[in-house]
Order: sequence, then C-alpha cells, then structure tokens
Amino acid sequence: MRLATSSNWSAVSTWIPKWFTWASSDAANFVDTTNIESIIVDTSTKVTTMKRIHIGLKVDDIETGVDFYTRLFGAEPTLQRDDYAKWMLDDPRVNFSIDTHGDGPPGSAHYGLQLETMAELEDARDHVDSAALSRTDKNNLVCGYQRQHKSWVSDPHGLKWELFYTEGIADEGYGCDETPAAP
Repeated sequence: MRLATSSNWSAVSTWIPKWFTWASSDAANFVDTTNIESIIVDTSTKVTTMKRIHIGLKVDDIETGVDFYTRLFGAEPTLQRDDYAKWMLDDPRVNFSIDTHGDGPPGSAHYGLQLETMAELEDARDHVDSAALSRTDKNNLVCGYQRQHKSWVSDPHGLKWELFYTEGIADEGYGCDETPAAP
C-alpha cells in the first residue's frame, strides 16, 4: 500500500491503474477531489501486460517490401540488411519484420510476443507452464540478426507463437537455424 496525499497527487496519478476511472462523466459530479487529503492505493496486485506483438512476414524482394512498408508505416526500418528489415513501431505497438528466409511462399508469416527483459520472459514461461501448455525453449540464439532467448508454443492448429527477449544486434548473420519443431 502507498499513501497518496494532496501534495503528491499528480505523481500518484501516473501509477494508479488504468481501471481506476469513472464509469461515466456524471460520476465525477458526486465526488469533490479538491479537498482530498489522502487516499490509500493498493499497489500489491501484479498486473502482467504484453509488451509488443511480433509479426514476421516472408517476402521475395526486400527492396520492394522495404519501400512498401516504409510508406505504409511512415517510418524507416530500425534494422535493415540485404535479406531482412524490421520496424519497431509504437502505434500500433508492434515489431514487424520482413525477410527472405523460412518455409512457405511470400506472404507466409510467423507471430510472437516480444518482452522487454529476461525476467519478463521467465514470467511468460511460468505463465505458459501454469496454463498447462507445452513449450520449447532456446536461449542465446541468433535470429533476425539479433541475440535472443525464445520459447515457442503452438496453438491447436499447429501455428507456432514465439515468446522472446532480444539482447541486442548480433554480428553472426541472420541465424534462426535453431528454430525447433512445434512443441
């Protein structure tokens, strides 16, 4: 529990959970917040949020794909190689990549959830375990020119989703030879 007083209310309002809002604008008329001296806010509840969705799309021509998606997103790729490009977008919050690798024809895609720390990846792995889903893990692998730690789960139709944390850019090349079969 943390105590919010009138002197620190503006700072407190930034960490109050988003669900702490009025159901309608009329509700605010019933409470005068100008004379609130203090309020107790319970911050002990852990809220897990997904950080960034990942979509990886296979293309047959990187230059054409980069031109199209740069114009579509209104942003240059954050990482680009001869056979790969990635956009880290904030609106929508997505890691979108294109490459010439992988199985399937151009337009084939893979999906994932990118986490911001190794601890978040461990929490996600715990969540998968508690949901009784099978997972396969690989740590310290190179994928898309980046050093990553990953876990894969498959949906009922066999579509693989990757949960991953990226440490940084790798000099070893594109990578991804270590992608396991569906769990």
